[in-house]
Amino acid sequence: MRTSRNSQRGYALIIMIVLLTMGLLYGVVSQLSLVEARVGRAQGTQTVLLQAKEALIGYAATYRDTHPGEVFGYLPCPDADGDGDADTVNSSANCASSNQVVVGMLPYKTLGLNDLRDAANECLWYAVSPAHKASLTKVEPMNWDTRGQIRIRDSDGTTVLADPVTGAEGGAVAVIFAAGPPLSNNTAGRGNSSSNVCSNSGKANWRAFLESVGFDSTGVNGFDSSGNSTANPLTVTKGTIDGVSNNDQIAWITPKDIFERVRKRTDQGGLNILMTEIRAALAGKITSDLAAGTVPVIALPATPTPITGAYTGQVGALPATLAVANSNDTKLLSNWNEQYRSVVCSNLCSYCLNVGGQSCNGALVFGAEHTTGGPRPSHPTVLTDLLETDGPASGDGKGGLNIATGVTNTFTGLTTYTKGSNDVGICVAPITSKPVTFSCDISSFTQQSTHAGARAEASINTAAGTATLGNTAATSGLASDAGNGCVWYPTALPFHTVLRAYFSFNIVNKGEGFVFALADAIQNPSPVCGGSTTGSLLGYNGNTYPKFGLEIDTRRNSFSTDQLTSGEHYAFVYWGTKASTTDDNTHGAGTPGSPAEPQNPVASAAPSGLSVLTGTDPNLPASTSWLINTPYYVRVDIVKSYALSPGTYTFKAYIATTFPTCPLADFQNISSNLSDLCSTLSPGIEQDGIAIDNISGEAMASVFAGFTSGQRATGTSNESVVISNFAIRSQ
Repeated sequence: MRTSRNSQRGYALIIMIVLLTMGLLYGVVSQLSLVEARVGRAQGTQTVLLQAKEALIGYAATYRDTHPGEVFGYLPCPDADGDGDADTVNSSANCASSNQVVVGMLPYKTLGLNDLRDAANECLWYAVSPAHKASLTKVEPMNWDTRGQIRIRDSDGTTVLADPVTGAEGGAVAVIFAAGPPLSNNTAGRGNSSSNVCSNSGKANWRAFLESVGFDSTGVNGFDSSGNSTANPLTVTKGTIDGVSNNDQIAWITPKDIFERVRKRTDQGGLNILMTEIRAALAGKITSDLAAGTVPVIALPATPTPITGAYTGQVGALPATLAVANSNDTKLLSNWNEQYRSVVCSNLCSYCLNVGGQSCNGALVFGAEHTTGGPRPSHPTVLTDLLETDGPASGDGKGGLNIATGVTNTFTGLTTYTKGSNDVGICVAPITSKPVTFSCDISSFTQQSTHAGARAEASINTAAGTATLGNTAATSGLASDAGNGCVWYPTALPFHTVLRAYFSFNIVNKGEGFVFALADAIQNPSPVCGGSTTGSLLGYNGNTYPKFGLEIDTRRNSFSTDQLTSGEHYAFVYWGTKASTTDDNTHGAGTPGSPAEPQNPVASAAPSGLSVLTGTDPNLPASTSWLINTPYYVRVDIVKSYALSPGTYTFKAYIATTFPTCPLADFQNISSNLSDLCSTLSPGIEQDGIAIDNISGEAMASVFAGFTSGQRATGTSNESVVISNFAIRSQ
């Protein structure tokens, strides 16, 4: 019996152990189920958060594509009313405020998403930094150095994951919130969020959902602050999935996230296109400065950074008035111009820089992204903030831009931007495309006159940078006073496709007029001045064909040159009939369409290539006569097309005293066609399709450029015309 009782006690013990084990196993299994459920909820929530984050980055990295004329980097305003679309009213979500982080629902429709929900079936919330809001009035500059204004802290409240001031990624520009289920300390105001839309979860109730938003330095709670900045950021603290006081799950976006995506674009975010446009605009300013005779007036900032040592120029911000040719890139320029610097020689005639192996008188510098790949600590305001100046030996993969330090005037870095590239330096105005100008080259010009000394019909004043045609000091009334005066640049200029010229003139004393002349350098190895002393031929008749010029005729006379015109005029001239030198600038002489003897323009022909002063041109004074002591500005563009003989030429000329629609700087910019620079300019005169036969090889392959004039032997016609600011460029 004792054995039986012992056995029973043994069985009871075993049963108790089994039951205890089963209870423990049940507890473990139950706990595992809770963990699995918790992990599942967390994973599901993280999936939708990451989906929303990816869509927002894609929105910012394609913003310029979907909003032509804008720049990349902007994020949509939140959904203020729960309809799934980004707010467009601005005021309803404070999205228009330039210094306020704004919150609302995630605008999933705007992002092309479904109605995303977290694991608790709550709609997603979304906050965006002031500088990155795609509001009606955007904050500039927007580029890869624009930091966020939201700080992210870990759930313990101590570890800074993204700080706007010190963080290498530039803080957070946006945060997506998964609010999770309501907590015991935060249940009021949620309403019913299980419907298909989030219309009853508007902005006014954000406190009922989000526990992760802290107070700013003024004690204002979260999104009610109106003073967010990188120095006073909104702080968001990560919650935990089962947190008692904060269960918000979040995902955030940094500037680095956005611009890493932009930099991967095949178009490099438009930066190389913009660089090309800025270079062209700077080249135009330098060319205009050279033509104006002011060296330099490239509009550097009031306190440009002086460069010492071997480099004697200046470096500064882009000129405030700089405009790119493509108006669609205007905002690209205004947002990115702080990343560029212009460098100019103190003397634009010196070509003091060496950029990429080319001698240049100006350069464009672009500072590539910060070495961290994220924003710089602040927007670059001084040169050392922008450029890596320590040279390539530092091992940081950047630098080599030694012109920034004054060590040397040579830059051997990259000339185009690629992701992660060195700083970029581009030659703006290389010596290979150097224009010939009075400001740099007047000492090289030569003058020719029928008479010498005090009676010379042409003179050059190198100190003043001017040339004078005619001579009012000539003895009046003597036949021997008739003569020609010319000023030539004695080096032949190559003429392949385009030739552009600019000059100004002032009529001190009216006489016969003058011609801006271009003579074939092969047929005329030494340019000459006038084969006849007949004043009305304007000294143009002295060179062998082919040749052409722009005649400024200041007196109508009975000689054949003016018999087909009705008043004082300006016109293109060629050479008329080869058999007669008096036909060189006789209007109507020659044969229409002839490549051997092209017809000189006739006032009644169309296109005439001739304009009589009528007072109807808005760029000229209301007068039918040339005015005395009035500055006139002249621009000539000639385009050449040559495959086989004959070559064809398109001529355009513009004369102005006032500039109601086209700035004088554009008149002086001979780096581009004036018709491209000033689309609203009065047409001036033009003549299309003049054909010229080869003489001994390609006609006008190189040319001599100069001014010719003629003076008659009458006291009232001893002219004096001062030519200044001449510039010519041939390509």
